[in-house]
Order: sequence, then C-alpha cells, then structure tokens
Amino acid sequence: MVRNRNLGMMLERMIEQSNRAYLERGLALVQKIPTPTSINKAKRTAYYTEKSTVDFIGVYDNGKHVAFDAKETKVNNFAFSRVQEHQVEYLTNTLRFGGEAFLIILFTSVNECYRLEINEYHELKHMFKEQKRKSIPLVWFRKNKEQVTSKYGIYYDYLGIAGKTKGGGY
Repeated sequence: MVRNRNLGMMLERMIEQSNRAYLERGLALVQKIPTPTSINKAKRTAYYTEKSTVDFIGVYDNGKHVAFDAKETKVNNFAFSRVQEHQVEYLTNTLRFGGEAFLIILFTSVNECYRLEINEYHELKHMFKEQKRKSIPLVWFRKNKEQVTSKYGIYYDYLGIAGKTKGGGY
C-alpha cells in the first residue's frame, strides 16, 4: 500500500518548478520519474508494482547525466534508512559511469535544503556507523555543505547553473 503519499511532495514540486526554469533557459532537461503503481478500486488502495530508481534524471552542460532523489525530513537529522538500497545502487552506478549522483535533502523544520553527493553519503554512512549513529545531524550539513537556495529566479538551483545563459528566453 502507498503510505505517506505527500511525504516529500513539497520538495518535489519546488524541484519541478526549478526544472521548468532550467529548461526554459536552455540550461538543463531534468524530469521526474514516476513510480509505477496500481490501484485496487474495490479496496480503494494503491500499491507499488515495482521499485522505482530515483526521483529525477536528466542531462545538462553539454551532455552531463544527472540522477538524484529528493528527501524531506521534519527532524534535525537525516536518517540513513530514508534512502533505499536500490536507490543507493542506482546513484552509485550513475556516478561510476560518469554522471552526477546525489540526494537533495530538505529540513522542513528550518527550511534548509542541501545537496549531498552519493560518495559523501557512503563515507558518512561508514563513518557514522562506526560511531553507532543512524543519521546525519543537521549540524553536519550546516558545517560542511552550502545550502541550495533560490538564484536568478530558479527556486532551488541544485545544479548551480542559474546564472548561466544559453538558448533560453532570459
């Protein structure tokens, strides 16, 4: 059964808005990948028919492949359990084949958004496992990462290219 249907939906909508702006400006083509679901009308339930890969994939900067998953958390840490193993595998393979692979994490309680590269995720998971931690604290993000923010009219400039101009209309 599909649970927590709206979990992460706000972040995904903001990313989709950013993706439209990237496309309009001729900077990137990034699209949401739908999760295959089936609906049981009699029981009024829905369920996943297969595992999805990640939330978004695309291309930018003269053919650079990008894949990422968007995650929201209401607490001041990001639990490793929030990323499914098949997502980690997909992102790791994307990186291995020369693409960019990362997580976009929004801490909703403080409205702070960060980009965490998949190789950083692996390193942190290993490091924090040794410390018996099951999550990455918000303090770590504040200390080690730059926030993903709005720039030049792009809601979340997660690619860091909002100021560039190409064949778009801006």
